[in-house]
Amino acid sequence: MSARLFIAGGFGSIGVALCAWSDQPKVDGILPAGGKAGSSFEVAVTGTIEPWPLQAVCDDSRITFAPSEKKGRYQVEVPPDVPPGACLVRFFNKEGATVPRNFVVGSFRERAQVGKEVLMVAIEELPLTVNGKLDSGGDVDRFVLELGKDQLVVAEVAAYAFDSPLDPLLHMWGPRGEQLAFNHDATRLGLDPRLVFRAPAAGKYELHLSAFAYPPKADIRFAGGSASIYRLTLSEELPTLHLGEPWEANGEEPQAVALPSIMSGTMEPAGDLDRYKFSANKGDVLRLEVAAAALGSWMDAVLVVRDSAGKELKRMDDIDSKTQHDVVLDWTALADGEFTAEVFDLNGNGGSEIAYQLRISKPAAHIKVSASGGVYAVKAGEKIEVAVKVTRRYGHKGELEVGIEGLPPKVSAAAVVVSEKGEAKLSLEAAEDVVSANVPITIWARAKGEVDPAKRVSCRFEVKGAASDVGDLLINDSPRGWLTVIEKGK
Repeated sequence: MSARLFIAGGFGSIGVALCAWSDQPKVDGILPAGGKAGSSFEVAVTGTIEPWPLQAVCDDSRITFAPSEKKGRYQVEVPPDVPPGACLVRFFNKEGATVPRNFVVGSFRERAQVGKEVLMVAIEELPLTVNGKLDSGGDVDRFVLELGKDQLVVAEVAAYAFDSPLDPLLHMWGPRGEQLAFNHDATRLGLDPRLVFRAPAAGKYELHLSAFAYPPKADIRFAGGSASIYRLTLSEELPTLHLGEPWEANGEEPQAVALPSIMSGTMEPAGDLDRYKFSANKGDVLRLEVAAAALGSWMDAVLVVRDSAGKELKRMDDIDSKTQHDVVLDWTALADGEFTAEVFDLNGNGGSEIAYQLRISKPAAHIKVSASGGVYAVKAGEKIEVAVKVTRRYGHKGELEVGIEGLPPKVSAAAVVVSEKGEAKLSLEAAEDVVSANVPITIWARAKGEVDPAKRVSCRFEVKGAASDVGDLLINDSPRGWLTVIEKGK
C-alpha cells in the first residue's frame, strides 16, 4: 500500500503519544543514541518497526536518517554546523508515528562498546564518548584506564535521560581490585550517575557501568536488554560554564541590584553564600529564578528571601525534589522595604562547575498553553478531539480561543473558545476522500478576534517516555505535534 507524505522542512521540536492504532510503530531505543557533529554513522533501532522501512525525521532538518535495506538500520548524517545538544527524532508509517526519541549531537570523539568486551581507554583519547548497551540481565560493562598519580577522570552517563529503562550505577575499582569510588544519581542527571575520581597512585583502574531496572522490579538485580542503551562520556576536566555578565561582586556585603535583574555567579570557595539586595513595595509580585542544572551546572541550588532585619521570609530548594534541582519562586512582598536573596549550594560544594544565574523580575500577565499528547491519528470520515489546557498567569484576563495549523487538505478543525476552567477541545475531522498523510502540526491560543499571528501563544506538547518520569528527559516538551491521516481502505 502506498501513502502520500507531507513533510514541512525545518520545523522545531515535536510532541508525544495520544492515540494508537494496531499498526502504529513504536521505537524502544536507538543505538548509538547520538553522534559527533560532522560525522556519518549507522544506527540500529528496536521496537515495533513493521512494515519496514519506517521513515524518520529529526527536528533539526540538517540531521538525516536514511533507512537501509537491512531492517532496523539507518544511515545518519550529522553536518559539522550542527551545534552540540539534544534533538528529537520521530519514526512513522502510514498508520501513525512513534513517541519522539531524544538523540544527542556530541562534540567529542566516539567509540562503541560491544558485548562482553572490556574496553581499553587510553588517557590520550579523552574527552571521549562511548556508546553501549547492557545486553542482558546481570550485565556489567567494564572500561580500563591507565592513570597517573593524581590523574583526574570525570565519568558521566546518559541512559535514563534517553528513556532507557535503567537506573545506572558507576563504580571505580583500583589496581588491587578494591572499590575506590561510587555514584548512583547525580544532580542535573536525574537517575543517571556522574563519578569524579582522582587516582591516588599510578596504575590500571577499572570503571564498571551497571544498572537496576527502572521502573523498579520485584527482583533486585542488574538489568539489561535491547532497549538498555547508554552514552558514557569520559573527560579529564571539570566543566567551566560561561554564563555571561554581569557577575556577582566580590566581598561579604550584599550586592545591590535593580529590578528586573540577571546575575551570574559561582560558589567559590566551597560553602560560599551569595547575597543580593533589592527593593520592593507592598503587594509587588516577584519571580525569583535560579538556573543552574538547566545550564549544565552541577549545582543543587537553594534560594532564601530575607527582610532587612535578616528574618527568613521564604525558602525554596527544588522545582522537583527528585530530578529538577533548580529554583522558581513566585513571592509577594507583604510590606515596603529592602530584601535580600541568598543563593547557595545545598551540599556546600564549590568550584567553577558550581555556577548559576539568578533572575529577579516582575512578571507580566500571560498565558501558558499545553497539551498532554502530541501524536494523533484520524481515519477518513472520522473525527478526533484534541484537548488543550490554557493556564492564566499573573492576573491575565480576556476571552481566548485556540486553533490549529499545518493540517493537510480535506482535514479541518475550527478555532474554539477557551472555557472558564482554561480548557478547550479541538475537533479534527477528515473527509471521506482524504488521502494518507503525515504532517507536523502546531496549536496556538490568542485573544478572541486577534488577527496578528505574532500575538499567538504556541502550545507545548509534553514529551513523555515509556520508562522515564515526566520532566526527566533531555527534551521534555515541544512546540510541534504530529498528525497521521489514514485514507479509506488503508
